[in-house]
Amino acid sequence: MSNLLLPKKNRKITKAKVTVFPNGDVAINLHFGKEIEDLKDIRLDCDYSYEIIRKSFSEWIKSIDGNCISVNDKFCFNDSLFINFNYTDTLTRKFGVDDNDVIHIHGNANDTESIIFGHGKSVDTVPDVIKLGGRFAGLYVIETVLKKFYKNPPAQWRLLLNRLQNKSANFNEVKAVYVLGHSLGRADKHYFKQLKKLLPQNVKWHISCFSNEDLKNAKLFIRESKIADYQIYRSIESVLSKFKM
Repeated sequence: MSNLLLPKKNRKITKAKVTVFPNGDVAINLHFGKEIEDLKDIRLDCDYSYEIIRKSFSEWIKSIDGNCISVNDKFCFNDSLFINFNYTDTLTRKFGVDDNDVIHIHGNANDTESIIFGHGKSVDTVPDVIKLGGRFAGLYVIETVLKKFYKNPPAQWRLLLNRLQNKSANFNEVKAVYVLGHSLGRADKHYFKQLKKLLPQNVKWHISCFSNEDLKNAKLFIRESKIADYQIYRSIESVLSKFKM
């Protein structure tokens, strides 16, 4: 990660002053001293930085004007479960989906504490060099905070699986999977690959692609996952037409 925002003096999240460090963890470490009190300051500032970013991210999501989405039709999604990646309640507000049928895999913007965000690239275990003291201790503290920006898809998949099971999902009865508005990019691909392994081989996948990059990712996922039965759509609307009442 190349930048981290650090509160300066005032640690109130809503009015924090920030300093930007373009050179990442090393620059942050050198910004502070290396005594015990300095390590405490690093920990506090880094933790608050994470909360600032998470709160700002949540507020940005909530600021998006949902009224720009006009839904004039009614839909029937009988016996469907929804895994929501986008932090919003659009499915409930706009499409009339029962909230009990929606799993917010990365949290809901209306509950800042629930939000999980960041990247999906594997993060090496932080070596326990804090005992060496000096600059090593400061770097250790910073790296442990930076790990919070890792979504940890394997761990999140286990949680998702538990939540699906709690909703009495019968995986053997699944006939189709619909992927709507998701790029199938690297950060979240793990979930889809694990889901593919869990479901019957004859499940048909319906995937909408907004951009050419989405289309490229979809074809790669289909090839890597050896999906035999699938259909690709160039708009979400063309998929939803199947569910119109």
